[in-house]
Order: sequence, then C-alpha cells, then structure tokens
Amino acid sequence: MLDATAWRVEPWSAASGNYVCQRIVRHGTQPIGFVGCPAPNVGWFAPLRYEFCEAEDGSHVGSIVRGWWRRSRWTILEAEENLVGTLHGPALYDPWGRFLAQMRPIAGSVQLVDVDERVWAWQKGDRITLDANFPVNPYGKMLVLAAFLGSGPTPADLIRLGNIP
Repeated sequence: MLDATAWRVEPWSAASGNYVCQRIVRHGTQPIGFVGCPAPNVGWFAPLRYEFCEAEDGSHVGSIVRGWWRRSRWTILEAEENLVGTLHGPALYDPWGRFLAQMRPIAGSVQLVDVDERVWAWQKGDRITLDANFPVNPYGKMLVLAAFLGSGPTPADLIRLGNIP
C-alpha cells in the first residue's frame, strides 16, 4: 500500500461484525489496502483508532489514534507502535514535535504544503496524489495518508448522519 504514489479512498462502509472500513485502491479498482476501526460508540471517552492494513495478506502497516482528551490531535504509529508523527488540526508534526506541513484548502482541493511552501500531496474528491518530487519514504507516505484520513469525518460522525448503515 505504501509503495503507491496515488490512492483512491472509498467511503466508510460496514464490514463484518462491529467494524467499519474504507478500501484503498490504486487509480482504478485494484485494492491495495484498507483502513478499519471498530464501529464507534458515541461516548466521548472512547478513543478512535484507525488501522492501516495491506489488501493482500491483511498485514498491519500502521495506525492513527485520536484520544478522548485531545479531540483534534491524532497520533500516527507504524506497525510496531513506534511514533511516526502527529496531526494537530491542519498541522502535521514529526515524532520530535517539529512542524512538517499543513493542510490548506485551495481551489476545490486540499493540499499538504511544507514549511518551504512545497506541495507534498493533494486531495481532490476521493483521490490522494503525491507530488512527483515527494521523497520515496514509506513513513512519509504514512504521514500523508494519515493527514488526509485524520482530517475527514469520522465513522461516528457518519453513523450519526445515517451515512453508514
């Protein structure tokens, strides 16, 4: 999943048991991974955790976790639970708290722009695309994917609105 340079993220949908997921596909229909989480209860104490997994074998790639005490802060973890970075509101930080990039709405899309005003990636509709000059780094790609997923509506929001059965 992290070897791709562009993803299409499908809407949240109900999965088996008490679980919801989003499929991640390459441009087209080839599934390369998914993001899943337990269907949330609406209690405000419940932390929210998205698990990133490969489509082929279901292996765990990483997670983003939002705790109950800082609702706008997401912690981004790799598969062995080591910190990769954090997303706080529109800002993305490295594991040491240094600013990396910020989400900016621009002309019908959202761009992830770094401190030097270079565009890392952009999202238009359900497509996330990395800039051609973005370094080939799986942790960097995990940060980008987490930034876009963490900035969207949560499954709890969608369930309350009736958008997930």
